[in-house]
Amino acid sequence: MLIFRNTAVPNFMKKSYSTLGLLFICLFSQAQQLDSLLQVWNDETNTDSVRIDAIQYVAWKLAFSNPDSSIQLATRELNFADKNNINDKAIIALNTLGVASTIKGEYIDALEYYERAINRAQADLKNEDKRIVRNAKRGLAKTYVNQGIIYKNQGDYAAALSNQLNGLAIWEELKAKEKMANAFVNIGIIYKHLGDYEKALAYQMKSVKIGVETGNLKGQASAYSNIGTLHKLMGALDSAMTYYQKSLAIRLERGNNTGVSASYNNIGNLYFTMGELPKAIEFQEKSLAIAHTTGSRKMMASSHVNLGEYYLKLKQYPRAINNLNKGLELAAEIGSLKEQKYARKWLYQVYQGKGDFKSAFYHYQQYMLIRDSLVNESTRKEITRSEIRFEFEKKNYTDSVNREVQNKILQSEQRRRDELKEAELKQQKRYSYVAILGACLLLLLLVIVIVQFIKQKRNNAILSSQKLKIEKSDKEKEVLIREIHHRVKNNLQIISSLLKAEQRKTNNTEVDEALAYSRQRIEAISLVHEKLYLQTDLTSINLDEYLTDLAENLLISYDKLDETKLNIQAQVRNLHVDIAVNLGLLTAELITNSIKHGFHPELKDFTVDMRITEDGNLISFAYSDNGKGMGDSGSIEDGNSFGVKMIRSIIKKMNGEIVYKPELNNGFNMFFNFKITADE
Repeated sequence: MLIFRNTAVPNFMKKSYSTLGLLFICLFSQAQQLDSLLQVWNDETNTDSVRIDAIQYVAWKLAFSNPDSSIQLATRELNFADKNNINDKAIIALNTLGVASTIKGEYIDALEYYERAINRAQADLKNEDKRIVRNAKRGLAKTYVNQGIIYKNQGDYAAALSNQLNGLAIWEELKAKEKMANAFVNIGIIYKHLGDYEKALAYQMKSVKIGVETGNLKGQASAYSNIGTLHKLMGALDSAMTYYQKSLAIRLERGNNTGVSASYNNIGNLYFTMGELPKAIEFQEKSLAIAHTTGSRKMMASSHVNLGEYYLKLKQYPRAINNLNKGLELAAEIGSLKEQKYARKWLYQVYQGKGDFKSAFYHYQQYMLIRDSLVNESTRKEITRSEIRFEFEKKNYTDSVNREVQNKILQSEQRRRDELKEAELKQQKRYSYVAILGACLLLLLLVIVIVQFIKQKRNNAILSSQKLKIEKSDKEKEVLIREIHHRVKNNLQIISSLLKAEQRKTNNTEVDEALAYSRQRIEAISLVHEKLYLQTDLTSINLDEYLTDLAENLLISYDKLDETKLNIQAQVRNLHVDIAVNLGLLTAELITNSIKHGFHPELKDFTVDMRITEDGNLISFAYSDNGKGMGDSGSIEDGNSFGVKMIRSIIKKMNGEIVYKPELNNGFNMFFNFKITADE
């Protein structure tokens, strides 16, 4: 349902839509409502009053969720009002511009808009038309209240209280209860900042009472939030959380993003006070994310400063400094001394904790300057004078107005009462029909939502149970696979030991070499399984570490470790087990070949180089030594020895392409490429 700043249905809605049309609009989302109203504004066949009411409503609603769009629409509203000499609408447009600018943190622009609104309203107070005078009073009261909010944000509490009291006096004269409730909220906030919590709580409770009487949910949400803050300051943390949750529930229901951001901010601070830092950080991050979408630099500054304090508590100094500097920059841009004060205070403590006492002393000086400027003795005296002046001026103003308009009111009172009574009876009848239909539809919708919720809850329970079973199964499989690798490694070691025992028994050189070759290959495979069961990842292996250990073990077995310079560079860190086994066997054959055919005692620095590089899915393997070459064994392509055949077989199995280039006096060189698939 479309809700305007007063409780009456807008004139353009009465004129443009039938009863069924109103019900249809109630069922649409806010975005569809705003689009429909913009179509009303763009339709020049509508009357001027219908068009300006439409754009006025859209601009006001967007001020809190999309201030940039609100400013554009309110500017068009202001130009249209000036062109058609509708001054009361121009005052409303200026207030919308001020509120949207305040949400963005552009306080200077907002104050300029409010001054223009005050000048226009004061000029209209001199008009003889009673309707124009009443509208001017309403516009003047709104502007005083909105202007007071900016002064409060800037830390000028004396000016803030003066403006709020001026606005309250006019609302009391007009008997506008909802507006009085808003003024009570704002006055209570000012007293909170001054440390007078009892007086602040009294004003907030006045606002709640009026909100309950009038059904003003927005006003109740603001008051509950402020009452929660006051309870927190007085140490009643559970009560504070209760009021914060009440405020958040109303704001979420109304779709008030700016208010939701503020509620998350408050709840985050409360969790910090309770010592629950993870929850505090979670809610501040939520507040910050929404503030970015609404463009509220004040809320962004507040969230950054709060996060800085939390990370200070956790001694995460870099994060603390980053957030505090961001908050300080935003606070300086919008002129918010409160956020600047706390940012300086926490920066002082951060640098003190880091041992950077020079920076700590600088921020401490800035903190003291800002703190002293916020509340000093002259400010408190000015506030007291404002309260006294308010009561005196309120009485004189009310008496003067009463004497001036009393005769006119008596003459027109009865006529207006009769007209209003007749209009109210007709309107109440229409609204009764709409309310009954709306209640039925809402009840049906509620039943559907409850049924869907129960289904979703049941499905979530099933999914959670299945997830636990899968996780348990995965853990069991991981333990099983690790045990398999361990047992395979042990079995291979047993086989190697058996071959070594047979090797000691034989006197046949060929048998001895064959058994040695077999042991080397078995140990190459065994080393893979040893690496796997000792690491977290059971499907791939660290190639650099594996090949280095394998090569060193081989050199130790030939007693050539101290005489050989080993240089292995594997840029491919992890490969599938199957590929690692093949490369291990290949490395064993190549190093054995180098020791048997390439090594000679006259060579001072016998060097083995191995480089493995990766380019996409192409792996390049380069091997070389500076020995005598392959000697009588021939080349890799046509050699007939078992080791050469083994090398060719492994490379063929890996679908590799061999490039063998024996060069004069440069030992043995071999290079080949092979491709890996996505699952390897």
